[in-house]
Amino acid sequence: MAYKKIILDETDSVNSTNIKSSAVTTAKIADSAVTSAKIAANTITTSDMLIGNTAISGYPLLFGPSGGGMFWNQIDTGAIANDAVTNGKIADEAIDNNKLADNAILDNHISDSAVTTAKINGSAVTTAKIANDAVTSAKLADFAVTGEIIADEGINSGKLADNSVGTDNISNLAVTSAKIANDSIDANKLNPIANGSSGYLLQYVAASTGITWASPSTVGATTGFDKNYQHFCHNFYDDIGNFTHYIPWNTGNETTTTLSSNSSFLAVDTMDLKKISIKPMQFIGTAFTLTVRAYRANNNSSSFSMVDSITMDWNVGENYHANESTDLDCTLSSGQTVAIYIDANVDPGGTIHWLASTVWEVDRVGL
Repeated sequence: MAYKKIILDETDSVNSTNIKSSAVTTAKIADSAVTSAKIAANTITTSDMLIGNTAISGYPLLFGPSGGGMFWNQIDTGAIANDAVTNGKIADEAIDNNKLADNAILDNHISDSAVTTAKINGSAVTTAKIANDAVTSAKLADFAVTGEIIADEGINSGKLADNSVGTDNISNLAVTSAKIANDSIDANKLNPIANGSSGYLLQYVAASTGITWASPSTVGATTGFDKNYQHFCHNFYDDIGNFTHYIPWNTGNETTTTLSSNSSFLAVDTMDLKKISIKPMQFIGTAFTLTVRAYRANNNSSSFSMVDSITMDWNVGENYHANESTDLDCTLSSGQTVAIYIDANVDPGGTIHWLASTVWEVDRVGL
């Protein structure tokens, strides 16, 4: 039997050069003899480890509970210590919407200008989210401010541009008299049924529910505008007895002939007798009746013909009483002459003052 010589180093240990390659087998190594320091870096692979299941891509290696060994498994929430996942442990863009709890993001977590338009959900910006005075003109789309957005009476005159209020913007009957400036309505502003000529008058036509320009004669035919009323004084002082007398037109003396300048009147236009009134200035001691007659002579003629007559009665005691009548009809045209006769059936009572007046309608068109 041959013996080998073992050379020890100064610590009485076997030098590694004296050990044959692959001579240290598993059986030669005592339990727990291989410490961390004995293992070279990057030496241990998954095949060197006792793992209870087959490797799963992306799964971490976990030590099982109760000494069950190691397993490829996901990391449950319970396996992670509180505050163990720091910012450095989280991959970029790893946190999506599902990883965020409700109300988890506070304003101090959001960088300035980080909330872009694409980050805002539709209808997410409510009134409460908008700061006071934040919505400027530039933030409003064209035609975005509709009638419902504007408060009642919110638009004052300062908000209206010049010439911005058109006809369609004014309610019917909204322009009252107080809104119209003095001297602002001329003939061009009127909307008559028919146009007129110089000298025409503005007339309301009920049947047409409107106004029209009409000639003076047309207006006068319906309104009496073409008429005027003239009063004549026929006072005189005399004892008329029971004879025919012609009341005066221009002096205080009555006469007994129609050919006198005092007893007749020459018409220069159309005239129509409307009323006659006679008043004896005395006490009435005797009842009497006065017959009043209207006579007319044509142009180029001195012959008078009676046109109409009436009677007036005075009773005893009707002192200073004026009798009036609208029944004496007499119409004159230009060039005709008129005379008025009176007759008493009995003597009214001596020389007295008589007050007498007539009212005539005169045509004021076409003079």
